[in-house]
Amino acid sequence: MDHDVAYVMGFRCKCAKRAEFNKGKQEAEKRKTSFNAWDAGCLRRLPEYISKEFPFLLTERSGIEICMVGRLADDLVRGKGFSAAAKNILQAHTTKFMVDQLKYTSLVNTRRTSSGIFRSANLAKTPERFGSFDDSTKYGGAVPSEHYLRDVRRFYFSKLPVLEVDSVDWTLEEYQHRLMQRWDGDILGGDASFKFAKIIRLGAKAGEERTRPVYGFFTVFNECEQVVWQRLMKTGALSELAEELKLLFMRFVRNDFKVPTLWNTHDCCDDRQLLQRILREFEEETGIRLYREDEVDAGV
Repeated sequence: MDHDVAYVMGFRCKCAKRAEFNKGKQEAEKRKTSFNAWDAGCLRRLPEYISKEFPFLLTERSGIEICMVGRLADDLVRGKGFSAAAKNILQAHTTKFMVDQLKYTSLVNTRRTSSGIFRSANLAKTPERFGSFDDSTKYGGAVPSEHYLRDVRRFYFSKLPVLEVDSVDWTLEEYQHRLMQRWDGDILGGDASFKFAKIIRLGAKAGEERTRPVYGFFTVFNECEQVVWQRLMKTGALSELAEELKLLFMRFVRNDFKVPTLWNTHDCCDDRQLLQRILREFEEETGIRLYREDEVDAGV
């Protein structure tokens, strides 16, 4: 960890008057007797230039620095789960605790043995103990659990509004999905990969053969090597992806994107026949022609 991770440790308050009011009441008539001492909604009522600078992500259980959410995203991209992230935080906190404890002990021993510091044994006071790792009055080694980190990531990615478009709030998940829809281009390249799928096997009982859930992956890139589209293949034939490839071209039409002019592939003959079929069926279903007759007949 590059630096310490800070947390917001809040309290939950209880209203004695409401607790008294609930006595003898039916369940439907009872009022809530406790509430958090913090409110994430107050940030939305502040000017944006102030709320954007608030460094914490407030949740139902206190809060955590937003930079930690970014670290979670990096860990997930590298194949690490929330359990590994929680262990890394615990290890970093434990290491820092031990370093601070060693520094404190060394400082106390130095003062004990230095000449002139304690002129008399009667004047030497017993130094205060450093304390334990989870001592809330001293080090306070609070470490978020795997479950808490998962909730934080889901809240930040799927529930917290980050953008307003036409008076509608967009979450980060919705924004990234829309951004990916714009990752099209003038030149598309199709690539079928079967190597990684060979090692994927489903679990099986003793004596039974482990089956392959997928045969391969088919990915479409643009000229900037961005992933425009990707699907799993249950067989080795690209024809099974025909209907879904139609939806890919429909994305160009509905979003008013420029239709790609070239399709690059290693398997030119089979892919050409598949594209000819898809584009003709697309025209029959929608009345929109995405090709020139002479180019299709010529095999372009």
